[in-house]
Amino acid sequence: MSFESTVMLPSGAAMPRIGLGTHEISGASGPDAIAAGIAAGYRLLDTAIAYGNHAEVGEGMRRSGVPRDELFLTTKVRRRTAGAEDARVRIQESFQELGLERLDLLLIHGPNASREVAIDTWRGLISARAAGLVTDIGVSNFSPAQILQLEDATGVLPAVSQVQLSPALQRREDVSFYLERGIVPMAWSPLGVAHGVLEDAVVLRLAATHGVSPAAIAIRWGMQRGHVVIPKSGSAERQRGNLRALEIELSDAEMASLEALDVAVESEWEAQNRAAW
Repeated sequence: MSFESTVMLPSGAAMPRIGLGTHEISGASGPDAIAAGIAAGYRLLDTAIAYGNHAEVGEGMRRSGVPRDELFLTTKVRRRTAGAEDARVRIQESFQELGLERLDLLLIHGPNASREVAIDTWRGLISARAAGLVTDIGVSNFSPAQILQLEDATGVLPAVSQVQLSPALQRREDVSFYLERGIVPMAWSPLGVAHGVLEDAVVLRLAATHGVSPAAIAIRWGMQRGHVVIPKSGSAERQRGNLRALEIELSDAEMASLEALDVAVESEWEAQNRAAW
């Protein structure tokens, strides 16, 4: 299956299909790790208020020397954000921490326990987009039913839905729901480490066949399934190795062998959030 290296969002912005997850990339070494990822070729960076590393991500972007317009930055307001006004305050704080004036993609990190508060927070993101503070908006860790409730209340679907996706957690029905509605599925934890994907015999065999790491196989699987993938790593070597997913293509038979790895077990935390409404 061939595809473009970017995916078009509703605004017309081109979002890279592979990005650098920055969870736990922080502290004194954080900016250099971010800059190294950009030097390796990443142009999509994913962070969140909850990660506490906005300052490091912003500084790493500046140290890289790559113009801001060539980078695509995603961040997230916390799931407990208390409505539109609180979202406005948190967005402004994020700009200050990052040292930026514009975001490419802003997500709600998870569904607030209150449906009404979550919808009001979504209205806050819609307002931020209308004001030109952010180009596209979306959600993270929402169920399809929750996404439909946001649309029913506001008439606006998210551009992106970020959820846990890997060969071990494929969510076929959810991904079909997204793609049918023009929502881009964005995969956190795309390597399936918690499910042992990188030690699986099928993945190891394919890695040897293509001369890449097991991680690159898991990443390529997600890309060919239509996902945007954001593997996290502060190691320059692993960052480069993960990007080798762009150099290979899995055959239909190879993709089918990976489809068989699905165990469909999401994290307890995520299951609780997605069932909150």
